[in-house]
Amino acid sequence: MPDVDRIPVLVHDDATPDATIAMRRALRVASHVTLAVPDHSPNHTANVAAADAAGIPVTVEMLPRHSDVRDALALCADHGLYVAYVPHPGDHTDVLLRNVIQAAARDEQAGLPVLAVHIVHPDAPTTGPVVELDPAHSDAGFAALFAAGLAASLHTPLHILRLTGDRSDTDLRAADALHQARQLITDQNLAVYHHDTNRQPFDAAVHYAHGAYAVVMGLGGFAVSGHKLTHPSQLPNRVLGTPDGQLAHHLTRHAPTDTVVVLDAIDLHH
Repeated sequence: MPDVDRIPVLVHDDATPDATIAMRRALRVASHVTLAVPDHSPNHTANVAAADAAGIPVTVEMLPRHSDVRDALALCADHGLYVAYVPHPGDHTDVLLRNVIQAAARDEQAGLPVLAVHIVHPDAPTTGPVVELDPAHSDAGFAALFAAGLAASLHTPLHILRLTGDRSDTDLRAADALHQARQLITDQNLAVYHHDTNRQPFDAAVHYAHGAYAVVMGLGGFAVSGHKLTHPSQLPNRVLGTPDGQLAHHLTRHAPTDTVVVLDAIDLHH
């Protein structure tokens, strides 16, 4: 991949074996890796060696004891990073998504307008198209831009899946980003395929995820108030109960591939 196509990214080493898979995924697109790692991780040497072998420079950021993905993603605002790779959490996808939402909100307060979190599934294909979910209930220009950028970086087709539903009162978030996505598609001469479906949205999303390199969707455009929103268990169920939240949770739990959740316009008042 030419250097011009590469971007700086963050990788969260959560000390599980899957963190090495997340690192390999990130090295396919990274110009530089900020590696957020706990001091007890057994993956540290292997991950740094993999980056060295790929010729990708690494900055290691040691995380405090008892840290979690929120501490890792907080570094994105500190380093101006818009893309983060994190290992799949297994059965605890709801906890991961709550943590990610909290981290994105905190990063936004620190001046980072959007955060794309690439949740790396250990059994995901290493080839295949990028699938952009175009849900009926929201339009997110940043999600379109990240999907097009990932497809361009990997030199793979982009499949845009338009899910069923009413768009009569849908607000477009980040219209400029959507325009940039369309321009990128033209400039890079990307192969783009549009799919309309009458299937139930959850079923359609998982169906098109099979064989895909990654599925990209937007999540955001909401505000939540509460007393302890810094704790995952205190983030209201309605955050994941929104149509986009339900879809993100269903994909990360059931889709056999990577899910890229692009978060923007999230405001947590606590």
